[in-house]
Amino acid sequence: MPTTGRMDQKTWDALVKNIPATKPVLVTYTLTDDDINTNFATTPASAEAKSKMKGLYYQGYQRDAW
Repeated sequence: MPTTGRMDQKTWDALVKNIPATKPVLVTYTLTDDDINTNFATTPASAEAKSKMKGLYYQGYQRDAW
């Protein structure tokens, strides 16, 4: 698919094609303390170094006031 930078019907269909119709596509998830208190990989600063990582990982999180 060509990169357009926009969510169009063709892109949406490709993203959800393997999700059964009986399952929700989008879900709400609340981070737990176990999620936050884990080892995080250091994310390199340069785009070139990031492109060599095995995956794109979260670089941080923001905790809402509880």
